[in-house]
Amino acid sequence: MKKQFVLLFLIFISTIFLNSQTSKDVDCKLLLRDGNNIIGKTNISSINFLTDYGKLEIPIANITSVKFGIVVDKSVEKTITDLINGLNNQDETIRKDSYEKISKYGIMTISILENYILSDKYKESIYQDYNINGLLEDLKLSYNIQEGLNNKDEVTINDKYLINGVYDIKIISVTTEYGVLNIPREKIDLAEFYAQSKNQQTNNFTLIASKNISCNANGGWLKTGIMVKKGTKIQIVSTGEIILQSLSGNKYKPDGSVNGAAPANAEYINYGVVAFKIGEGGTTISAGAKYSGVAQNSGMLYISIYETVYNSNNTGSYNVKITVE
Repeated sequence: MKKQFVLLFLIFISTIFLNSQTSKDVDCKLLLRDGNNIIGKTNISSINFLTDYGKLEIPIANITSVKFGIVVDKSVEKTITDLINGLNNQDETIRKDSYEKISKYGIMTISILENYILSDKYKESIYQDYNINGLLEDLKLSYNIQEGLNNKDEVTINDKYLINGVYDIKIISVTTEYGVLNIPREKIDLAEFYAQSKNQQTNNFTLIASKNISCNANGGWLKTGIMVKKGTKIQIVSTGEIILQSLSGNKYKPDGSVNGAAPANAEYINYGVVAFKIGEGGTTISAGAKYSGVAQNSGMLYISIYETVYNSNNTGSYNVKITVE
């Protein structure tokens, strides 16, 4: 029954893909395993993704991100396993040689070493130098890995659906202001794509005063799922009324007006106003009751009610309509 559900789900997703538009010039951000980030453009139009239930060709316009796992090359797994045996050799030269050869296989070795340690073949080394546990720790440190690795890739689609499988790619080419960089997949932790359909998109959302307050660390910012590119036109129209118990129980409108009085022309964002940002760590921007502008960077749109004190007893809500093109 579970397999039938998954198959129906993949058919449903595939139907969405067939009706989607793709982009030949996609903004992207690569988060590397060493902590560095690369921002630029890629000409990827779709990705070939092999799942347990079949192969999908997914248009890049539908992809929010790809979390890269460690896909082990089966053709070298036996070679590495044989080299592991050399780590227990009484000859230090052989142990060192095995250690260095295994290290050259890079990040894929981590999963093989972890599986070996958990298997019946593993025996704790009597040698303090060039042993399997030390090699595993060194490799994790080299690739900045804090936890275990997934042996599959994870693709997030439209920020709603997560599919596990294998992304058939060796490198991602990114055009940056410094030229074209070819990044091997084993160096990439996460790839974010900011493709967008050329058609106008309109979505409606509800900001709840008892939850969607900008300072609320638990769901204060509503993730819209709308991906925008730098230069995208954004229109936001908001209606409704809320009562902020955090501000003496005053009534607020989306433009920040208080109890019917016009909002203050403050240097900072008015309390109670509808605000948005692009990307989780983006700058907070006042949208008010009506906003029209152009995205200054690429990322996902987040919206919230601006306030610096959170009170769960707030009441009311704002209806927010967002149009991007």
